Amino acid sequence: MVVREEKYSTEIEAAYAKAESEWREFLLGQSASPGDAEFHLFLSDVVEDSTGALPAKINWYLARGFDLTPIYSESGMAGVYAMILRTLTFSYLTPKAAKDKMIGTQIAEEGVLQTPQTVQSSLGSFIVDGQSYREIPLNSV
Repeated sequence: MVVREEKYSTEIEAAYAKAESEWREFLLGQSASPGDAEFHLFLSDVVEDSTGALPAKINWYLARGFDLTPIYSESGMAGVYAMILRTLTFSYLTPKAAKDKMIGTQIAEEGVLQTPQTVQSSLGSFIVDGQSYREIPLNSV
C-alpha cells in the first residue's frame, strides 16, 4: 500500500494489513466493498487567511503535484493522507477517528460533494508543519 520507514504499534500495523487486503480484493473486483475504511475528500483553494500561523509557501504546497503519507496517532487512529493538486484525501482505516471532525467530506457510492467542507482534526497541523498533531481547522468556501 505504501512504503514506510517507521515501525508502528501492533494495532496500527494490523489496521494497515487489513486495509491492504480489503482494498486489493475490491480493486481486483473480488469484493463488492472496500472494507471498513472511511474515505474523505477535501477540495482546497488558495489560502488567503487562517485562524493560525501558516507557512509562507502553503499555497505552493497545495498546488504541487502529489504527496502521500501514512498517518497514525498514539490514540490508535490509522490512515493514509494523499494530496493531488489542491485535492486532499484522507482514508481512515479506523473510521471512528473521523467522527464529527470531517464535515462534508465523506465519499459514498453516490451523491454530491459540495462546499463548504471542514476538516477539524490534528491533520491540519500535520499538513502545516508535518510534525505536531495539534488542532488546526481547515475550511473550504
